[in-house]
Amino acid sequence: MPSEVTAAVLGVTCYVGSLEQAAEAVVDRALTGGGGYACLANVHVVTTAQNQPALKQALHQAWMVFPDGAPVAWLAGRTAKSSSERIAGSELMESVIAEGQKSGLRHFLFGSTPEVLEKLEERLLSLYPGARIVGLL
Repeated sequence: MPSEVTAAVLGVTCYVGSLEQAAEAVVDRALTGGGGYACLANVHVVTTAQNQPALKQALHQAWMVFPDGAPVAWLAGRTAKSSSERIAGSELMESVIAEGQKSGLRHFLFGSTPEVLEKLEERLLSLYPGARIVGLL
């Protein structure tokens, strides 16, 4: 089980680590049935949360908040005295799918339109032929 290092960035607890470690943590969470949800937070999200109680609550209740912005990753790493990377949502998704193939992890894709989801599924399956995508919504 990967260790999960976090650090506060303007009162928001953020993940500290690499993209590879983040993907391993997500896959581990799924395989152990931990449940919950993860958020991706850039500077706009972290600063908006300071004045939006609902957003701040959503971030606090998340299983993990990944730093989807270089400034957030930098500050989290500096606070934790550790190395931290920006964890972009699209890169995390691909890394989780790649890592999840080792254990047969299943994926369900949520998106804006059926056409977008179908293109995403097609792209992911071309990159990761063994990926188990079980649904689209």
